[in-house]
Amino acid sequence: MRPMHEQSTHEESTEHFFTSFTDLLVGIIFIFMLLLMVFALNYKKAETTNKEAVETLVTTEELRDELLKAIAGRMQQEGTNVTLDLDNGIVRLPEDLLFASGQWQLSEQGKQFLGKLAGVMMNTVPCSVASRSGVKIDCQLLRRSTLLDSILIEGHTDKQPFAGANGMTNWELSAFRAISVYRALVEAEPALEVDLKNQRRQPILGVSAYAERRPVDTKNLDPNRRIDLRFNMRAPKAAQ
Repeated sequence: MRPMHEQSTHEESTEHFFTSFTDLLVGIIFIFMLLLMVFALNYKKAETTNKEAVETLVTTEELRDELLKAIAGRMQQEGTNVTLDLDNGIVRLPEDLLFASGQWQLSEQGKQFLGKLAGVMMNTVPCSVASRSGVKIDCQLLRRSTLLDSILIEGHTDKQPFAGANGMTNWELSAFRAISVYRALVEAEPALEVDLKNQRRQPILGVSAYAERRPVDTKNLDPNRRIDLRFNMRAPKAAQ
């Protein structure tokens, strides 16, 4: 049998061991709970951010569709039509009305058509840009302001080789046609170039050319000879 003082010392040592172990276990559980809370908060934040991003994307596309439909509707009121490609944000112009075969100079009918289009754009597009200077327009047509980054006037040709003066090819033909459309729009409505700016205070109108590299129909040539107005949107920032 152990002496009393040894037994007491052994019991105190055991008690201290279990007390320390319990404290350690409580500390581990507390740290685990903190980590679990941090993980839950981060997960919720990420989930919210992803949801907002999806909602912003959908909203931006819907508002672009609304803008394009407004342009098409007003052109129809003017007695002429454009074709919409809503999936790609495109207003497609009737090129056979704009240019004769192999030419980049606008026909008289083409100039009249683009004059109407420029007027329609000045009654719709300013509602969708970040800055429109002194342009005054009633924006009740659209539900709310969108963020239009650019309108690219795209020139396209078919795949048939084109041999013009000075070594001109489909590249030059598509580029010169797009430039001709740009100049006609700006001549009819200078504010399209001067007053309408995106978020970075840059003009929204631009020109691009693709020759035959972006056909819309692989079997027929005619649909590939075209002028597209591609509307590029900029997603609004979370703070807006």
